[in-house]
Amino acid sequence: MQGEFDYLELLESAKSVLRGRHPSGTLARIVDLTTRRGLAAEFMHRDASTLVPVQWQGNLRAALAGDGVVCARAKASPYAGLPDGFEPVCWYSWRSPRSVSEETVRMRRQAANNFTNAMFQAVWTAHSAEPEWRVRSAWEVLDAVDCGGKGIAPLARFLRVSRKAIKLSAKCHIGAPLTHYGRMRRWMRALQALQAAGMPTSGYLPEVDLAQRAAHASLDVSLSYVGNNSAYFKNFKYLEREVVLAEWRGAIRELRAKAAWMRTRISSRRAFELSSGWTAHSLVTMTDVRREGREMGHCVAVYADDVVEGLAQVFSLRCAHGGDRMTAVYQSVGLEAWRGGGELECVDFAARENGPIPVTSLLALIELSQRLEVSELKIGEKFFRMAGCQTADQIKS
Repeated sequence: MQGEFDYLELLESAKSVLRGRHPSGTLARIVDLTTRRGLAAEFMHRDASTLVPVQWQGNLRAALAGDGVVCARAKASPYAGLPDGFEPVCWYSWRSPRSVSEETVRMRRQAANNFTNAMFQAVWTAHSAEPEWRVRSAWEVLDAVDCGGKGIAPLARFLRVSRKAIKLSAKCHIGAPLTHYGRMRRWMRALQALQAAGMPTSGYLPEVDLAQRAAHASLDVSLSYVGNNSAYFKNFKYLEREVVLAEWRGAIRELRAKAAWMRTRISSRRAFELSSGWTAHSLVTMTDVRREGREMGHCVAVYADDVVEGLAQVFSLRCAHGGDRMTAVYQSVGLEAWRGGGELECVDFAARENGPIPVTSLLALIELSQRLEVSELKIGEKFFRMAGCQTADQIKS
């Protein structure tokens, strides 16, 4: 570094100031504690491949002189990610330290490789000016790694998530590291919830968890809403924090109304007692539809989003004698189809593993369609070949 400041001395001084035990070095001479920790955090969070900004050096000189002219930085949007290729000083210096043993370096890199997302958040928070309890908890994670202990439990306490969420995070990488503590916690909570429900993970895990909790919506409703508005959330990283919060409030209001509508649908599930011992039950949640697809071995899960949106109805048909099952999908047609109204039409149906459909299953499908007041049931010739029939007359007989 040019001038009167030495880079390595500032690095060690920033670490000691943020650790809080025995502050030393140039930064420790700053009287105001808030300014001291703020400048140290700025130093550790900048890109390791760049020179120390001239403005930061000027602020340091002013703080050492007791002028107190350091301005507080505006709070960044939690959606603003790190630029490509960015590696903060705190992460680089923690993974490649100068004054520790080779064994400690090995353990740090192993922890960073095993739990990249969580360890990055711990290192970033430990070298920040965030609340004292959070910084202290982050340092407990780093100390556990240096002592050769297991890092799962300290990481779970630091992020206030379950140990299972920490383990799952090792198998799912975000891409760009998250520097926002709350966003990281939401990412892990949503990851665990989606894995447990057998739902696919998406690139908008934090938004799914936030929507679920803020709007009191179910997991599948939140996932469907965020997935259908992915381009909307993607633009958040270009907006100021105040704008993002205002946009989110509007989204939450809309999602609450949708969640209330979904709860009404769940409370009024439809069930039909059909002839020959067959029953038909409606599947109204994403979890129900995906479970049906796993149990039956077919692709009804592709209609999960449409079911949540009210654009499709899925029924599971079961026979009490013999264990035969079939899944049927109905969609609305006509002018009112866009809001779940209009006439219904059977658009898809399948037996287990997409195998041949017995005649009894087909008769149950026809009866269900009549009960749903489907005006016309279209069944192609391909279906009759699978069932061993050639024409509709053979089924009637």
